Amino acid sequence: MKHKLTFLKGCPFIDYGEGLMFIDSGMSISIADKGAIGFDGVTERVPQEYGPVNTLVLSDWFGQPVAGVIGGNLLMRNPIMIDYQAGLIVTHYDGPVGTMIGKTMTGYPMVELSIDGSRCQCFIDTGAQYSYIQPSMIKGKEFRERVVDCKWGAPGNRFQADLHSTHFTCNGVEYEVSCGALSTKDAPNLNRIGISGVIGKDFFDHHTIVIKNGAVYAGK
Repeated sequence: MKHKLTFLKGCPFIDYGEGLMFIDSGMSISIADKGAIGFDGVTERVPQEYGPVNTLVLSDWFGQPVAGVIGGNLLMRNPIMIDYQAGLIVTHYDGPVGTMIGKTMTGYPMVELSIDGSRCQCFIDTGAQYSYIQPSMIKGKEFRERVVDCKWGAPGNRFQADLHSTHFTCNGVEYEVSCGALSTKDAPNLNRIGISGVIGKDFFDHHTIVIKNGAVYAGK
């Protein structure tokens, strides 16, 4: 089933008649103001919020009403293709998958890539406007810009991040991005499981992704 994407601040949304739904592979749960999501032909009950995760923050950050979040539990339960260039998500995907570049780890899509020449494993997150890597990997890099990013909790939550020039290579594709440093809370937790960063729209802008049977592919 094909779902047309709408992008706000580089992040993907779909609207199948119940309002804008944020597509977030970096969340393991889904939420909706109505307490249910009718995604992909199946209606399921979901919480209206989950801890600090709520639609009030998203509506405030994106500047228009957001009705819910489709997280990984619904997004990746069947084979899926994510193509930012075509502006599409295809669920129950049965086409060519391309080259295997990673796997799902604890329910999150993880890929292998080279960051400034070093081989790394990173989570990829459709819900991330900016990419963040281990602080030790930022040291000595050229400063690019200071940005404001969204933080879960109450409307108006923000934090500032300094972005630095970084080079990615994955599946033979090389490109430059601007990365920030993971927080002092997230960095050690991810480092313990061998994860170098959380990569957002930078990655999806350059790769079509297929997630199928626990594996992540760079699609064709």
